[in-house]
Amino acid sequence: MEDALDELIKDCPQQLFELTDDNENERLAYVTYQDIHSIQAFHEQIVIAVKAPEETRLDVPAPKEDSIMVHIRSTRGPIDVYLCEVQQNYSNDKTSDRVGTSSSKNKHPEHPEKGENPPQQSEDVLEVNN
Repeated sequence: MEDALDELIKDCPQQLFELTDDNENERLAYVTYQDIHSIQAFHEQIVIAVKAPEETRLDVPAPKEDSIMVHIRSTRGPIDVYLCEVQQNYSNDKTSDRVGTSSSKNKHPEHPEKGENPPQQSEDVLEVNN
């Protein structure tokens, strides 16, 4: 049983690569507000969606008494963060007005070399208060 589990774990990266490398799957790689709302476990929860480049780092320090902080850093491009408030009285034919985004703090080199296009660096710090 343990060997079978080890084999499945070993195969996961290749299967994930094949799934994400397929152009047909790329057009379906998104989640809608309705998808999030339909998951009962997300009701009465704060849901944050993050769209970020590969190798983005996400750190969650120990929570404070009344808030949680999330640090997101990327050296490969911008970070988009969306707050999706899941409301019990949500109507399926209407988009919620309570969906927000955060902005990234972009850091650019002072003098990039001529002809070079260095990757954009981004950093977001989110703080959620209860």
